[in-house]
Amino acid sequence: MNLQVRNLVIVFLAIGLASCQTGGGVKQAQYPAEVRGIGDSPNYPLVAAGFNRAEVMTYAPGMTDISTAYNIVTPEAQIASTIYRSSKNGRAQNLTDQYTAEKAQIEKYHPGSELIDEEIITLNKKGKMYSAKKASFRYNANFMRQQQVVYSELVLLSHEDKYIKLRSTTPIIQERIARKKNMELLNAVNWAN
Repeated sequence: MNLQVRNLVIVFLAIGLASCQTGGGVKQAQYPAEVRGIGDSPNYPLVAAGFNRAEVMTYAPGMTDISTAYNIVTPEAQIASTIYRSSKNGRAQNLTDQYTAEKAQIEKYHPGSELIDEEIITLNKKGKMYSAKKASFRYNANFMRQQQVVYSELVLLSHEDKYIKLRSTTPIIQERIARKKNMELLNAVNWAN
């Protein structure tokens, strides 16, 4: 009888181990996924340039593609900005081609969008100068639970094996504030990690 109980326990253990290995009781990682447990740090500050951190998302294993959302919601400004750190793997290998692809995505997802400005800007991080491409758009969108005309910014630069991208949206009447605050956000966050 003891031998039968022992064999039964071994069989149940084997089945349990096999189900764990095949995902029977373990949920496989799915992307995008929210990253939790990141406290305040230079790379992911809870507050930066007046923005409050909203969420950190990862889009691939090893946190090679990650975004950090920041928001300002005051009577004077409502700005939603996100900083993306993305591996160049699977993307254009030069900044100009990636910038063209990023602009095309905005135009695809926001039909009728109008490109209102493009410029090259210079950012300084840890004593190193970066040349970034910036595009500004105007389009109709549901923003802050209201259908309205918005101002949207795209800033893209290359850093080592990554692209750093800022995407931002605000009501069109707050364009001037958003331009200034987005540059302050890029200066405050350590995206060159």
